[in-house]
Amino acid sequence: MSRKKERTKERMATLTNNDLLRMEREFLETNKERSAMESKEDLLRMERQLSEIVSHNKTIRKKIERLEKLEDGLFLKGAKREMWAIEGGTRQVIMTMKNLKTEEEFKRYKATMERIVKGGQALSKYLDEFEEKFLKYNVPELNDDLKDIRNNDAEKLEEFMRIWKEEARKGRDKGEKSLMEWLQQLDQSGQEERKTTFEEMKAVAVKLGIQISHHLVEYFLLISVSAEGDDMTQKLVHVRIVLQCLGVEENSIVIERFLSVVEFVDRTMRESEQCPTDCVSRKETTEKEEIKASVNGTEMEVFRLILREVLRLEVALCCPDLLMMLIDQVYLSMGSHLMMVFQNKLKKVTLKINELKMNVSPIRDQDGDLKTWNILKEELDRGIKEIWNSLDL
Repeated sequence: MSRKKERTKERMATLTNNDLLRMEREFLETNKERSAMESKEDLLRMERQLSEIVSHNKTIRKKIERLEKLEDGLFLKGAKREMWAIEGGTRQVIMTMKNLKTEEEFKRYKATMERIVKGGQALSKYLDEFEEKFLKYNVPELNDDLKDIRNNDAEKLEEFMRIWKEEARKGRDKGEKSLMEWLQQLDQSGQEERKTTFEEMKAVAVKLGIQISHHLVEYFLLISVSAEGDDMTQKLVHVRIVLQCLGVEENSIVIERFLSVVEFVDRTMRESEQCPTDCVSRKETTEKEEIKASVNGTEMEVFRLILREVLRLEVALCCPDLLMMLIDQVYLSMGSHLMMVFQNKLKKVTLKINELKMNVSPIRDQDGDLKTWNILKEELDRGIKEIWNSLDL
C-alpha cells in the first residue's frame, strides 16, 4: 500500500514537472508572441512619429525659406545649421528603423527620435520668436511719391507703432521704467561706481546714435545727387514727419536727437555754397532722370533700414520694460549686448548704402562733385557728433 502510494506520488510529481515544463514553454511562446506584437506596435507607432517629424521638418524649412526672403535673412545661418542637423538625424533614423532587433536598439532608437522631436520644437519656437521680433521692427514700406507722401506714411507708421505704444502703456501700468530712466537714477545716486556705470552706458547710447546718424547723413547726401532743390526740401520734411512717428512715448530724447540731426543737415546743405544738389542741377536732365529711375527703389530700402535702427535704439533706451534697478554688471552687459546687436544690424545698412553709392556715382564723381560731397560729409559728421555728445540723460 505504501509502495503504491509512493508510485502515485512519483507519477503526480512527474506529471507536475511535465505540466510545469509545458506551462513554461507555453508562457515563453505567449511572451514571445506578445513581445513581437509589442515590437510591431512600437514600430508602427514610431513610423507614425517619424512621418510627423518629416512633415514638421518640411514646415520648418519653409519657415526658414520665408524668413530668408526678409531683409534680416542674413541672421538665420545658425537656424539653417540646426535644420541640417535635424534633417541628417531624421535620415539616419529612417535608414536604421527596419533593422531594429533587440530591446536595447529600440530604446536607443526612441531616444534618438525624442531628441529630434525636441530639437525641431525648439528650432520652430526660435523661428517664431525671430519672426515676431523682426516684424516688430520691420518699418512698413513708405511712399516714394513726394506729392502724396505725408498723410499716407504718417497713417502707416501710427498703425505700425501701436504695438510699441501698447507695450509702453502696459509697462507703465506695471510700474516699469525705461533703461534711460534707470540710468538717470544711477547718475543721481551719489555713488561713484554707479556714476561710472552711467557714463559708460551713456557712451554706448551716444556711439550708437552717432553711427545711425552717420548713415542718415550719407543717405541725405546720396539722394541729393539725383534730387532737384525742391525735391530735397520735401524729402527732408518727409524724414522729419516719419521720425516723429517713431517715438514710443511722447517727448522722446532719442527721436529729438535724430530730429536735430535732420535740421542740422537741412541747414548745412542750404548754407553750403557747393551743395551737391547745386552741382547736379548743371547736369543734363535726361541723365538725372536715368539716375532717379535707378536709385528710387534702393533709396527707399536704405531709408527703411535706417528707420529700423532708429526704432531699435528708441525701444532699447526709451521703452519702459524694466521693473527694478539692476546691478552695475548687468547694465554693462546690456551695453555690450546692444553694441553687438547694432554692429550686426548696421552692417546691412552699410551694404545697402554702398549699393546706392554705385548707382549715383556716374553723376557724383563728375566735375569735382565727389570732392564737394566729401567736404560736406566731413562737416556733417562733425556736427552729428556734437549733437549726440550733448545728449542730456
